[in-house]
Amino acid sequence: SKISLILILILSTAVSSAEVIKVNSYIMEWILLGPITNTGPAAISTNVDWLIDYGGETNIRPSEGDEIELSGKKYRWKRYQILKIGGNELEPLGNFDYSAAYLAIYIKFAQSGRVEFLFGSDAGFAAWVNGKEIARVAKNRTNWVQDSHSGQIQVKGGCWNLLLVKATDNEHEWGISVKTVEAIADFTFTSPWSKILQYAVIKNISTKWASIKKES
Repeated sequence: SKISLILILILSTAVSSAEVIKVNSYIMEWILLGPITNTGPAAISTNVDWLIDYGGETNIRPSEGDEIELSGKKYRWKRYQILKIGGNELEPLGNFDYSAAYLAIYIKFAQSGRVEFLFGSDAGFAAWVNGKEIARVAKNRTNWVQDSHSGQIQVKGGCWNLLLVKATDNEHEWGISVKTVEAIADFTFTSPWSKILQYAVIKNISTKWASIKKES
């Protein structure tokens, strides 16, 4: 049917970037927002919700290309590739001391259960899965520590989960790394929920149009 075809097309768009991320592997590809400059020391800026006007850190569902405005400056969620793990993962953004950035990715796990992420940073960071905070360090550190903090959460197999990470910086190097302890079965950079909403709207319109045609 036409509705089924529309659903297939929408869902295939949502998973067009699908790849497998293996057990105990670092997540190297994200969508990134930033750098948000002049945020102050990491111990302070880590606890500031820079996304408050867009649903906040617990409610935002970003997609690649989405744009926001902060203090008169526009920022866009862009694809970002981490080239090397070792303490300066955000160096390509430029020399921006006292800044913040957000990284996001939508991921699926094959099985239901408790999953774990390991985080490394040289300043502050915070992380959420589906809006639930799983880890936070709000300190003015200067040395990157690999896999120094853990975050765990219960997930349902086969369902999309948004992993959102905020990385804050003080001076010099800017490091953030995220390792998944469990294998990731699928990932995308477009909010799957927005695609489902689009399908719901299209389905509703199609149903109403069929009803109108029948009555006429």
